[in-house]
Amino acid sequence: MSSITLRPATLADSAAISNIHYEALNKYHVFYAAFFQKHPRDIIRIADTGAIQDPGRTVVVAEEEGGGEIVGFIIYQIANSNSNKSEEDTRDGPVLSSSEPKEHLRELWNRFNERNVEMDKVKEEAVKGQKHYGMFSSIKLVSNPSLTCSSEVLQLMVHPSHQRSGVGNRLLSSALAKADSDSAPTLVTSSAEGHGLYLKHKFRSLGNNKTWPVDNAWWAGEAAKLDDKLGPDFVSACSDLHEEEDCMIRQPSFRSC
Repeated sequence: MSSITLRPATLADSAAISNIHYEALNKYHVFYAAFFQKHPRDIIRIADTGAIQDPGRTVVVAEEEGGGEIVGFIIYQIANSNSNKSEEDTRDGPVLSSSEPKEHLRELWNRFNERNVEMDKVKEEAVKGQKHYGMFSSIKLVSNPSLTCSSEVLQLMVHPSHQRSGVGNRLLSSALAKADSDSAPTLVTSSAEGHGLYLKHKFRSLGNNKTWPVDNAWWAGEAAKLDDKLGPDFVSACSDLHEEEDCMIRQPSFRSC
């Protein structure tokens, strides 16, 4: 693997970032595309571009040395659980979601999303209004950023061609160094794929041995009952899909858990 450098993202990086994001989640797009008014490719593009432009979020890219290809990125923010905004976000009014569900599937989507609401409550309770850094899970297209002053990693993505090469470790380490310098804990909603990396960096589970699984195949079947356009091919394409997430926290390096 060529040498990798980390640098702050610019708006010119938005296409590369959204492409990495899309490719890293490729196997899930058939499932989520059934629920949303916009295709996941468009949702991801809008969300990632917005993150780069948001002064309350930090976006760092991993780039091949010498101004080469961008192969990964991380998005994190310092949040305050007493507010629905990150520390530096001065925008007024509600945040409009680009990932609205299809109207005839809205009730089903709300039921599906109950697990995300539960996970957000677990994280909010863990930090109890203190400053923190944060990241959300890679697959969660609708999320609630209202957390305390701590760090939360919102996204950590590496292009499939560079996964398991140390890029994710470099990106995460950069965010944790910032959290340590601010004496702030860090929250994350970890996918099953990323769980080992977070354990390596001394995150611990907040779920008391509970994780939050998703039986995508079952939900696909329920969606097909409500949408005539989703036929047997859709249900079959989702038959092997399964997600499992965990709410995790890491205290700053000088503090005990």
